[in-house]
Amino acid sequence: MDYNYLREQIARDLTELCVTIGDRHPGSERNQRAVNYSFGRMAGAISDAVMIPLKCLDWEYGNITLKVGAEMVEAFVGPYNESCQVTGPFKMASTIEELANTDAADHILVLHGELCKEQLAAKNFVFYNPEHHQQIIALLEEKKPLAIIAVTDRNPETTGALCPFPLIEDGDFLIPSCYVDEAAGARIMAHLGDEIFLSMESRRIPSQAHNIIGTVKGKSIERIVFCAHIDTKKDTPGAIDNAGGICLLLALADQLRDYNGKYSIELLAINGEDYYSYPGGMRYLEDNRDRLGEILLVVSGYIEIAVLGVCTVIYP
Repeated sequence: MDYNYLREQIARDLTELCVTIGDRHPGSERNQRAVNYSFGRMAGAISDAVMIPLKCLDWEYGNITLKVGAEMVEAFVGPYNESCQVTGPFKMASTIEELANTDAADHILVLHGELCKEQLAAKNFVFYNPEHHQQIIALLEEKKPLAIIAVTDRNPETTGALCPFPLIEDGDFLIPSCYVDEAAGARIMAHLGDEIFLSMESRRIPSQAHNIIGTVKGKSIERIVFCAHIDTKKDTPGAIDNAGGICLLLALADQLRDYNGKYSIELLAINGEDYYSYPGGMRYLEDNRDRLGEILLVVSGYIEIAVLGVCTVIYP
């Protein structure tokens, strides 16, 4: 094995994904560029490589204006919203009990406190959806506010370093929403009795993405699956999360050219892990419903190339 060549190739792959391409959120042109690049690399090493199409939404956003009384307040467009322009009085809720007892019809609803401690799971996300999240979403849809303003801080477990973070990130949720930091939230709540004007430019774009599956057959149909996700959050380069994993999948494909082992090896570049409905995961499970018993081991996770000592890439 030529380790110098391996390091150089991984550096090239990481640079292509994180610097040349960058943001690879599902449904975007950059996501498809990353898929095409990775598929080309994988198919050049192993003969059985395929792209599996997935339906998804791309999302574009523009300006947002939030005015409370006569005061302008900085706010951020909630992911996967449609454009809206609403004016109305506002009500506040900080707990599930307060939300349940609030009549929000014809009002803008300001959420804060316990309701905004963590990002809510998307309503149709089957892998993780706590009961209290489901209850909050159901109450919001029942109350039918004109719009939602979420006052958030940090939630590193689900949203990393974002501050503030979007409380709702769900293309299946139809009520307009934005989010503000705690200082802005305090300014809004000090205007109780005044009207809020909210205008957002945002649109959902029906699109598609792809999984990539490379298979190296062994002597048995039993297989070991190595997987990493190729997408990123919007506006991030996704070096650790998870270009590092994709680069090692491609390096592994290079090393499997002459594989003749007992077990089959599957290399899965999955799309949509950083996306509200995880379409790549759902498609893979559906396609493999009757073959999951063949999987002996799944190797997955976030892999930092620099920590492994393979290479270091500096990107803007």
